[in-house]
Amino acid sequence: MTFMKAKTILKEIAARAMLLSAIPLFIRLTAARRGCGILIYHNPKPEALDRHLHYLKRHYSFIPLSALCDAIGSGDDSALLGGKLVLTIDDGHAGNARLIPIFRKHGIRPTIYVCSSVVGTEQVFWWQHKAARALGLNRLKNLPNAERLRLLEPYVPLKDPEQKSRTALSREEIAALAAVADVQSHTRSHPILTQCDDAARGAEIAGSKGEVETFTGKPCVDFAYPNGNYGAREVAVLKEAGFRSARTCDLGWNDKATDPFKLRGIPIADDASVSWLAVQVTGLSTFLKYALGGGWRGRMPQS
Repeated sequence: MTFMKAKTILKEIAARAMLLSAIPLFIRLTAARRGCGILIYHNPKPEALDRHLHYLKRHYSFIPLSALCDAIGSGDDSALLGGKLVLTIDDGHAGNARLIPIFRKHGIRPTIYVCSSVVGTEQVFWWQHKAARALGLNRLKNLPNAERLRLLEPYVPLKDPEQKSRTALSREEIAALAAVADVQSHTRSHPILTQCDDAARGAEIAGSKGEVETFTGKPCVDFAYPNGNYGAREVAVLKEAGFRSARTCDLGWNDKATDPFKLRGIPIADDASVSWLAVQVTGLSTFLKYALGGGWRGRMPQS
């Protein structure tokens, strides 16, 4: 038995044990019923997302991110009650284009946050490059951004000869997605914003807004923090640039009191089994993971 297969089996056993405990059911019938959850995916396969949505629609209903933002802005949370979910997808992976039939089949309009200087190119996302993996991803995330860029500079543009196919969405795929999804900003190149100086932070945020609007021909007003890292400076720059919301990786549900620039989310594994999905959508597994990293009360441990 391979390590990955053993890990999958153990995860399934853990999921079923947690479901039998009835704790996920209790959360779904209490906390999840009082607000709106934002699901966080990255590059799910169509068949996996199809299975997930079949399960989720039996217990929740979906609304677009704009409806959540409108409800928060109005101070009226009546639209958020009853187990609502928003579907979001991060980065702009090429595989997202294959999800269009799934969005149409389930009648869901997701928000796709793209890295605007990577999509439309042959480059890989920086953390996918073999040089970044060799240097250590956690190490790079915790360095000042200028130092991270210096270490990766010999490999720019980040084209990995081991990649056999394009990893990011093309301009044509973004245009097709914009008909069924809201394509929004995830910065230009996915730096850790809290490790950036003021100039780099401003360029990554404001620059991405303009580039996404050029790709889609539509307003870019929503943002997702790369790696979930943010602070007061990032919020201030987003407001100045004209954004209306920003999604974190902090765990929880959103209601009329939620700060629109600190929207909470629920990370979902792209390849989760339905049993593991049933646990993850309650936030239980992520809460335990964050707590072990020192992130109590749902705050994602920061790099």
